[in-house]
Amino acid sequence: MNNTAHSPRSKLLLSIDIGTTYSAASWCLLEPKQPPKFGGVLRWPKQAIPDAKVPTVAFYDKDGKAQAFGCEVDDDAFLQKAETQNWRRVEWFAANQFRGNDSTTTAFLTSYANGAIMWDELFPTMELVLSHPNGWEPAQQDRMRKTAIAAGLVNALGGSRVKFVTEAEGGFDFVCDGNRKRRAMADCRELRRSDLRVNKIRSQAHNSSFVIAEVRKPCGQKISDFLTLVLVGGTVDITRYKVITNKPLVQLEESAAPTCYLAGGVLVTQNAKQFFKEQLCDTVWNEDLQIHHIVDNFDKNAKNKFSSSATDSFIFLGGFHTVAEKKIDRGRMKISGEQMARFFELSVREIQDGINLASKDATGQRVASRVILCGGFAGSPYVFSQMEAWGKRKGIHITRPDGPTNKAVVNGALAWALDQTVVSRIAKWHYGTDVQVVYDDENPYHHPYASHKFFDKDGSYYIRKGWDEIVSKGTKLSAKKEYRAPFTAVLSEDTTNFEREEKLYIYRADAPPPFLESPGEAALRPGFELICTVRGDLRKCFQAAPRLSSTSNIPLRKVAFEVCLSLGDTEIKARLRWKEKGRNVYGPAITQVSAE
Repeated sequence: MNNTAHSPRSKLLLSIDIGTTYSAASWCLLEPKQPPKFGGVLRWPKQAIPDAKVPTVAFYDKDGKAQAFGCEVDDDAFLQKAETQNWRRVEWFAANQFRGNDSTTTAFLTSYANGAIMWDELFPTMELVLSHPNGWEPAQQDRMRKTAIAAGLVNALGGSRVKFVTEAEGGFDFVCDGNRKRRAMADCRELRRSDLRVNKIRSQAHNSSFVIAEVRKPCGQKISDFLTLVLVGGTVDITRYKVITNKPLVQLEESAAPTCYLAGGVLVTQNAKQFFKEQLCDTVWNEDLQIHHIVDNFDKNAKNKFSSSATDSFIFLGGFHTVAEKKIDRGRMKISGEQMARFFELSVREIQDGINLASKDATGQRVASRVILCGGFAGSPYVFSQMEAWGKRKGIHITRPDGPTNKAVVNGALAWALDQTVVSRIAKWHYGTDVQVVYDDENPYHHPYASHKFFDKDGSYYIRKGWDEIVSKGTKLSAKKEYRAPFTAVLSEDTTNFEREEKLYIYRADAPPPFLESPGEAALRPGFELICTVRGDLRKCFQAAPRLSSTSNIPLRKVAFEVCLSLGDTEIKARLRWKEKGRNVYGPAITQVSAE
């Protein structure tokens, strides 16, 4: 690479994973006719030992202003100041706020001889990929996008350069590597070793290998459903995929709606913290700051090392006091393996229950018997040994990548941005909009609304807020398909405002009622939720629309348009479409939730 101006066709991708307990950032530099170059932040401010991960923790002063982030919160000077000025420690949050610090910038600049020039040229078009749990929805994505803009990661007009990927999808891309997917994951439970064709793939992004087996039943039928589980600090994300093809690249489709459980590593930490509080309540360690340091030490050492209930663990409390009845010897507490296992018990059970549910179809038949684990919590020797033993009893093969998996999501997000593997997803909700429904006296559902019907200019009686479904829950959504619903609007000839607005809603339960509101009520029924509002200027469409006659002799025109939804990607996109002079015209695409 020379020191001349960078190619305008080059692009920088930045991925950020704001985890419940730890965060990380990586980038990928794309240059013409060159393989992708990967890098990441390997040292954060106030970090004693370089590490790609940084604690997702912040200190706020009494005025609500952030004062310290990440490793800064463990710096002695910051801790002293926080204690004397009553700062508030905030942790176990995800995407609450990005800090506009220079860690990512500095890491990128020092990776290249002309890094400063490259950063200045690439930053205005940089694409930002943010990861989030399966359970997050448009509202959380909208908040993340606005926060990224507020932090200066993209400008106010660059919101479309912020992309989202679920932790489960990013985790799978980490395992397979976005640039080298050549073989599909499949079930090998009933096959002989000779029936397997094993291909070891080495990821350029994370320099670890993972054995991916492509298998076939003896009759040649491929068994292609599998589960990916991303086990991280706060959540466990489970997604079931089906392999469509593996040539030339792997293509997957969701075969069940993704699920998310609050069963990550923080549950273990919470259980341990409660134990320490109870055991140390009448000792010299019974102080909030002491308990915090003890729990922090547990998190970084005993929690990560624990592998068997047959082995005791030791926690450094500080000092040299001995309390024999509490198994404390010279400042070290002995914790039995059985007690350590109890810290993990709830998380392990939730993960097992989640796998058991996700691996079966609607009839209760198991359709997936191979599971890939990744994420920082998957690196726990105890968690993996428990899952592996449980899987053997259930006939489920559970595996994880070689090497560390604590940056699986942030590196997988880059692979996802380069080569999106999932080509279809399952609709988690019903999607639709509200319409005026012609009142039908013979329809029993209309009777409660009889006193609320109104007479419109076309000579018919209508009821407001009827439910018109565009996509039903459980529908297989193609990543490339746009789902459309036709609508008409009857406007008078003297109309001057041609800005059309349509609201889009989701319904969470199984069967949507025919109306969004109860008779005489202005609030949405339980289960309905407004997700966004789309707009378009239909002036030219109105001018070309045919004239209508009405009973009131008022000149009218019927304007036809469509509401278009793209749901097969990792976020919702919506827009209006209409015709002008025989060609389709689109309104602005909306990717964020309504502010209402």
